[in-house]
Amino acid sequence: MTGLFVSYSRDDTLAMNVIRDNLRKLGFNLWIDLEHLPPGAEQWMCSIKHAVGESDGMLVLCSPSAEKSEWVNREIHMAQTAGKPVIPVLIAGEEWESIPAALMGNQYCDMRGRANPEQGFQKLVMWLSERFEFSVPDYELDASGSVQLPTVQVINIQGHVEGHVIAIGRDVAGDVSIAGGDIRQEGQRAEQPAPTVPPAPEPQLASREEPSSFRRWLIVAILGLIGLAIVVGGYFGLKALISTLLAKTGVANNIDWKPVSAEKNDVEMVLVPAGCFEMGSIDGDDDEQPVHRVCFDDPYWLDAYEVTNAEFAAFLNSAGSQPEGDEAWFDESAGDAHISESGGTWSVDGGYENHPVVEVTWYGASAYCEWRDARLPTEAEWEFAARGPDGSAYPWGMAFDCSRGNFDDETVSDSYTVPAGPACDGYNQTSPVGSFESGASWVGAYDLSGNVWEWVNDWYAAGYYATLANGEVNPQGPGSGEYRGLRGGSWEESYSGYLRAADRYCELPATAINNVGFRCARSY
Repeated sequence: MTGLFVSYSRDDTLAMNVIRDNLRKLGFNLWIDLEHLPPGAEQWMCSIKHAVGESDGMLVLCSPSAEKSEWVNREIHMAQTAGKPVIPVLIAGEEWESIPAALMGNQYCDMRGRANPEQGFQKLVMWLSERFEFSVPDYELDASGSVQLPTVQVINIQGHVEGHVIAIGRDVAGDVSIAGGDIRQEGQRAEQPAPTVPPAPEPQLASREEPSSFRRWLIVAILGLIGLAIVVGGYFGLKALISTLLAKTGVANNIDWKPVSAEKNDVEMVLVPAGCFEMGSIDGDDDEQPVHRVCFDDPYWLDAYEVTNAEFAAFLNSAGSQPEGDEAWFDESAGDAHISESGGTWSVDGGYENHPVVEVTWYGASAYCEWRDARLPTEAEWEFAARGPDGSAYPWGMAFDCSRGNFDDETVSDSYTVPAGPACDGYNQTSPVGSFESGASWVGAYDLSGNVWEWVNDWYAAGYYATLANGEVNPQGPGSGEYRGLRGGSWEESYSGYLRAADRYCELPATAINNVGFRCARSY
């Protein structure tokens, strides 16, 4: 078997160690974050997702701490989305307070060691061996009391590890550390490092500087030009001039900006004015911290909509599906791809022309934007276009609203939906771009939350924010890496945290899947 991913709360590390060692003595291959992700690992969030995707299934150690853990719930969602079996193992607390909502109602193995501590372990081994067709060696339980702790039973493993004594716990957490090694009383437990980025100092959030003498001179010039525009160009000339000047001088509040759009190479793009915002979130994951001030001295253009199947097919007909080195641009063979080639011509499945293209790699997204005399946006550009100077949590405001985008409010991937679902948007998978006008951002960009995840240009590094100075101007991301960044969530997300504008994600750049697309940016 490939292996089982073990999901658990940090508070349950001691219990996890015991169960881990017991199962490994029986030959099970387990993926444990503390072992596979060293402290400070740059791509640990993406590594977890890929480990879940490559696993045979997931064990979830359920306790009151696990039920409240954001990451345990995220990992459960990842496994369910990937179609992996999830087996709850109850290690502490009552069922109603310990089993995450996503698993409530599932049959679980009771390892709390109450009436019959051996039965829970035997049941777990039986389930695992049957579910994954895995042969385990013979073993027997020994309750002889050879370990002088009343809350511990011991198991003697027979066969190839004959005589090796390991512990299987009754209310293990707090009483036993690593089975087969040291046994510590509560209060002597060694803390295990968590796979997070090193702590960074809290950012000192600076206010925007007062206008310089040059800016004051520029404001006077602007007023003069406005007067000239009134005389020469009339109302519409004035409106266009004001927008252009505001875009260059910058805005301090979202409400100060009225969306401006223009056709660039036959594609509608919206203008993002200069300005500053606080990038990241103190309420988000570790890779969203520290919150830091980012500024743009120049405006830039961003696609109003995600790139559609029709637009990408036109690119393929012009450029061909050429590989980038050994990496393809697009996975035509995928069942969810709605573009196919016949007789040398690429065409779109009927009814999907205006849906966002999916099954496109980062290489294909980058090549398409270059073909259009554009580029992929940076993470900072993408987030500023979604949040603005006000720092909105979502493109439309501070509170999640399932009617403002295409999210997982159905039951295609699993039985769980976004808050207030089901039946918020009416689409099982992708929707035509721009279908949710009320979800547009402050600059007039649609679908920045939901529909499809969007490739950005940056290499991804979980600790990148800690390397930036406060007030950084137009950061471009790390110089190298293994993964590329993704933003915005998709139709497949039932967890609203993934749909926040500050949320960061990543994939290997050669990845092509059915919930990832992109949009382009262009310098002013």
